[in-house]
Amino acid sequence: MFDALKNLKKKAEGLAESHSDKIAQGVEKVGDFVDTRTAGKHSDKIEGAVGKAQDYVEKLGDKDGGNSKNDGNGGDGRDKGGPGVAGD
Repeated sequence: MFDALKNLKKKAEGLAESHSDKIAQGVEKVGDFVDTRTAGKHSDKIEGAVGKAQDYVEKLGDKDGGNSKNDGNGGDGRDKGGPGVAGD
């Protein structure tokens, strides 16, 4: 059972890495839908939840080692070494 869950987690991480932009767009659309259906009464909470969900998807996709396949679409920049970038 534990191996099956580990395998499922790896698959989810791979999908999140490969399709994070599409997942983020889907989360945004769901947030907009819910905001519309609640007549904007909970916009601040919905926006916060959408942001957290998008951050989670981004982190889930980065679990494979931190900086492989970094496309520069977010993150805190600490894993981006390069000319003129001082390390910690």
